[in-house]
Order: sequence, then structure tokens, then C-alpha cells
Amino acid sequence: MFFELALLGCVLQIAQAACAEAADETLKCKTNMCNLQIGGTEAANKYCSQCSKPGEYLIDGACVTEVGSSGCAPQDPPDGTCKSCGAGYFLHKGGCYKKGQVPGSTICSDAVSSGTNGVCDKCKADNGFFANLGPAATKQSCIACNETENIDGVTGVVGCTTCSSPSAAGDSNTPKAATCTACGDSKIVKTDKGVTSCVTEAQCTEIEGFFVKTNGSTETCEACGDDNCATCAATGNNKCSKCKAINTAGAKLYLKTESSSPTGTCVEASQCGSTAFPKDDPTNGNKCVLCGDTTNGVTNCAECTAPAQGKTKPACTKCTSSNYLKTVDGTTTCVEKDACKDDFFPVDDSTNGHKCVSCGDTDAGIPNCAECTAPASAGGKPTCSECGSGYKLEGGACVSAGGVNLSTGAIAGISVAVIAVVGGLVGFLCWWFVCRGKA
Repeated sequence: MFFELALLGCVLQIAQAACAEAADETLKCKTNMCNLQIGGTEAANKYCSQCSKPGEYLIDGACVTEVGSSGCAPQDPPDGTCKSCGAGYFLHKGGCYKKGQVPGSTICSDAVSSGTNGVCDKCKADNGFFANLGPAATKQSCIACNETENIDGVTGVVGCTTCSSPSAAGDSNTPKAATCTACGDSKIVKTDKGVTSCVTEAQCTEIEGFFVKTNGSTETCEACGDDNCATCAATGNNKCSKCKAINTAGAKLYLKTESSSPTGTCVEASQCGSTAFPKDDPTNGNKCVLCGDTTNGVTNCAECTAPAQGKTKPACTKCTSSNYLKTVDGTTTCVEKDACKDDFFPVDDSTNGHKCVSCGDTDAGIPNCAECTAPASAGGKPTCSECGSGYKLEGGACVSAGGVNLSTGAIAGISVAVIAVVGGLVGFLCWWFVCRGKA
């Protein structure tokens, strides 16, 4: 018995290794049709998918002259393939394969005497096959996970080794692909909008919006979950570390993070909010920078607007609760209360933010005042101690030091005009008296 089994194995191996092609020769495979791999990629796992002689039968991946018990019904007209199979066999890639025997047992789990005639009821998923959604004796029962042809509206995924059937079949023009769960050749499964493919790790990350996810010993290529995200390390909201340059509408995108988190979401400039400002960075990605950022923002600033033309820092509009907003020559800073002195005075406002107001402020201060002290009570005016140039302190206000205050240029111009007028008048009088005297 052992000898018989060993002999049978040798015969099968010889048959497997002997897939030979010819243009028109008995027991030979048609030219270029030794193209079916079952159970491996070695030459011994190569089988025929169409016989050279149209009148021969394709049984268990080899061409024979007798149909035997396979029930192989030839095509009409015959072309060296089967259109259906009988009991104990199932149709696969144009041939009838016996259940419970290699190579059929590599594809189908059915026992020899079980299942539907001409159909495999249970395909071997572990070996890389999934079931046809509409099984019949005239259809291919099991489809390889790496199948590239349209088989009854479904297809596999290039490079895939294990997979599951699609939920529904497509049509002759647009087949539905299986869902791949493992790839060969050191590739990983990539999922993009529900569609799977097999890629290398480098191919995964060279496309914006994808990252390599590690789960134990398994790696997969996953989408960031944010269509505007270019780089991430996890799927979901607030997981982006770099945004794409623009969105589909052509608007610039900025990475908006929360608190000290290095990741966030991608938004347009207007969505950075009042506590951050948009900062362009073509190299590392645009960001919504917090107003109080110690490098790019204003230290201790709580709310701000984007930098003005020619400025690198934002304009702070409100400082943190214990600081006062001070503006000098268009530049804002947040300072402690005791820094509001000399030409500034503090104004407390817990709602809109505390401020250092200029002594000469036309609304809250005293116009033309250069130095002052804070008001005695909230809402009051400061006490001016020194006025600006050209003004004098009178009754707590700064009034003109006398006459019309003219600039040096204006005074010089007036002086020249006066000299010219006086000179002209003197000349006229001299002429008058001299000429009149001669007369």
C-alpha cells in the first residue's frame, strides 16, 4: 500500500513537472497556456489551462484523450477546455479538478463524495482562494486571490495571497475585487477607500495621506483618515502631523493642533481661530501657530491676528489673564503690570484683556501727555506729570505752550517770505524818494 501511494505521488509529480506546450500536439498544452500556478510558484506547481488539441480534455491541469469520470463537457465548438464538470469534480480555469486529490485538494476542501456535482462548496481560503458568489457547474467555483481576470464579475488583487470575497459581484466591464488580507513578496496590504492592494512600505509612504501601521508582527498601509493630511502616524481625527499644501478647492491648508499635541487636523487659514495664526512653511508644512508661541508668536499672548505686511510676528489682541497688552510703534508685547509706567499706565479689563495704555491716548489718556501715573479709580483718567514737546501742563491737561505751533520748515519759509517783502518795500521806497528828488 505504501509503495502504491509513493508511486502515485511520483506519477503526480512527473505529470506536474511535465506541463509541456505545443502548437498542435496530443497530450500537450497549447502554446503559452502552461500558465496556471496551484500550490506554489515552482515549476512543479505549473498546470495547463487549455489543451493544444481541441478534442482533448483538460483534467487536473493536464491534457488527456478520455473524459473518464470527470464529466468534462467540451465547449461548443471544442477548444481544449471544459464548460462544466460532473460529480466529484469542479470547474477551475477551463479544467475539471477532482475533489480530495492534488491539485484539486489545494483549491477545494470538499471530500470526494460530498458537495454539489460540478461545484466546490468550500474553497480553501488559507491557500489563497475565495468562492464565486454565484456557484454553478458551468462556472469557476474558486477564484485565486491574485486573479487578474474578470471571473463572473469578480477579480482578485495582484500579489495577494489570502483574501475574502467581495460583498457583491460587478459586471463584465467593472468587476468587484476581493478584499486582500495578506500579500506575498514582502509586500503589505494597502486599504484606500475600501479597496485593497499590495504595496511595499516605500510605496505606501511615498503617497501623501498614508502610513505603515504595525500591529504585532503584521504591517499594513493605512489611510490617515483625513483627506487633507499628507503625513500621519495613526488613523483618525487629530492624528495628522503634516498637511497637504492645498485642498481640492485650491485653498492653503494649515495644521491645527490642540494644546501640546504634535498632531492635529488640517484647516484653512480662517479656521486657525483667534488663539492661533496661520504661518506658511513650504518645507515642514504650514501650521496654525499659537499666539503665545515663544518662538514665532508673542510670549503670553492669548489672542492675535496674522502678522501684518512686512511683519514676522502676529499682532496680539489679548494677553493671558495676568499680563497687559502693550503696543509700541505697531509692535505688540505682553508685559507685567509694573511695566506699564512712565509713558504708559495700566487699565484692568478681565473681559477683553488688560492693557498698557499710552499716557497721550486720545480716548483713555490725556492728549499730548508724555508721562503720567495711573488713575486713582477704574475708568478714570491718568494724572499727567509731563507733556510732549510744544505743550505745557495746565489744569491737568496739556495745552499749547503759546502761539501756533509751526514746524522748523514752516518757520524758515515764513522768514524768507518776510525778508523778501521787507526788501522789496525798502527798494521801492528808495526808488520813490530818489526818483522824486531828481524830479
